Amino acid sequence: MKHLFEISVCGETIRLRTNEDLFRMKYVWDCDRHSHADYEIHILLRGSCVINVGQTRYNLQSPQAVLIAPGQYHFLPQPLSGELERFSLCFSMKKGPLLSALQAAVPASISFPVDREFDALCRNIFHESSASNPFRYDMLHTLLTTFLIRIFRSAGVSVINAGFIHDRDEDLLNKIDTYIERYATRHGTMEDLAAQLKISRRQLSRILQRHYGMGLRELLIRSRMDSAQWLLKNTQKPVIQIAGELGYDSESAFYQQFRARFGMSPVQYRKSHIQSETTK
Repeated sequence: MKHLFEISVCGETIRLRTNEDLFRMKYVWDCDRHSHADYEIHILLRGSCVINVGQTRYNLQSPQAVLIAPGQYHFLPQPLSGELERFSLCFSMKKGPLLSALQAAVPASISFPVDREFDALCRNIFHESSASNPFRYDMLHTLLTTFLIRIFRSAGVSVINAGFIHDRDEDLLNKIDTYIERYATRHGTMEDLAAQLKISRRQLSRILQRHYGMGLRELLIRSRMDSAQWLLKNTQKPVIQIAGELGYDSESAFYQQFRARFGMSPVQYRKSHIQSETTK
């Protein structure tokens, strides 16, 4: 039976999709190469295995976790030793400070160790899911909230005063988002954005770091790279044309930034996407 939990963290709603059968299938990891529109977390509680996420290879030794960002293709894990026992979930959230901080901390994927308390938390969720205790779903909701907070902490996600955004801050964030979308290909500047918002450059820098976890340059590059990713997947435009449309004066600069974000060249990215579509 499939369930959707809506969990609040830092005042933002996280939609956590899970299948209760998954909790019981602790020793099964049977899936082909795939990607999700959601974040996907796998925690290896027993055994060891190899999992490939894009161009990154993770040699997981229990207890260890890997967090995979949306749109990242990954392969069926290859067991190395022992019987695999794992815990897996998918989650998503709307655009906001928490999502921006998560995107900054985990642009593609990340692996981190799991301590005994985290291990026990996963096993408590296993137990509560299979039991018939009173207030079962309320308890699962609480455990899953704790689980997500532990994931964010382990991944290095940091959001200051998230969930306590004043009306003026919300208005500023909307204007910043609009500016990034409009000026991503026209090389917007801190001075220009600060002038439009009628605040100082220093104030703008603090707002960007507090709510997005990065500066304006990084936000603009991320916006251009997201557009490049979409164009490579969904159009047949030559790479040099895409680079020009995204505001790059040289193809080499576009290649350098694309490789830094995705770990491969634009040509390799397009080729890998075509191959993944043909194998579906």
